[in-house]
Amino acid sequence: MSSVPIVILDDHKIFTESLSYYFEMKGYHVIKTFDNKDDFFTYVNESKDFHFILILDIQLKESDGYEVLQFFKNKTARPIIVILSMFSHSYIIERALREGADYYLIKDEDSEELINLLQHLNSSNVKQRHHLQSKNKEKQEKPFFSKREIEILKLLAKGHTTKEISFMLYISFNTVQTHRKNLLRKSKCQNTIELIRFVEKNLIHTLI
Repeated sequence: MSSVPIVILDDHKIFTESLSYYFEMKGYHVIKTFDNKDDFFTYVNESKDFHFILILDIQLKESDGYEVLQFFKNKTARPIIVILSMFSHSYIIERALREGADYYLIKDEDSEELINLLQHLNSSNVKQRHHLQSKNKEKQEKPFFSKREIEILKLLAKGHTTKEISFMLYISFNTVQTHRKNLLRKSKCQNTIELIRFVEKNLIHTLI
């Protein structure tokens, strides 16, 4: 598989090793793993090569992922940054995206959610747009909706509440709320009604 290489920065070594092995089994190439930001910064400053997907935890040893995001925030050349975190609080997600993260996934989601995202990121159009317009994400043609988000979209379209969706999908109320906020952000809609109309107009196959 010809794909963008992956770098992982997470302070849990067992998790990092398992994730790296999983990516390799799926055909993706992990070039480096780090358990602290200092070693990671040394690597990128020496290599000067930012052509990779960075899988980043928001909580790190003696630091946090925001420092990494701020490091790349105003740089023309930068990796594609995917936050993979156990935190689902909306204020944490919103800050991460504001600081420059491209995507935010929660660790308690199915592993296939991450693979679906990698497949999306490895499409030629996305890679080219990110390389040329890394500081202008709004120009991406269509938002990427994960499998879980599509499940929630379908239930929202049928009129189910957050509490009902939480019960039906066996996930927490806060997790559903987080997904709803992500759906609104990705589609640039102000409310659920606008979101459903957006999907019906642009992605009707998603609700089938």
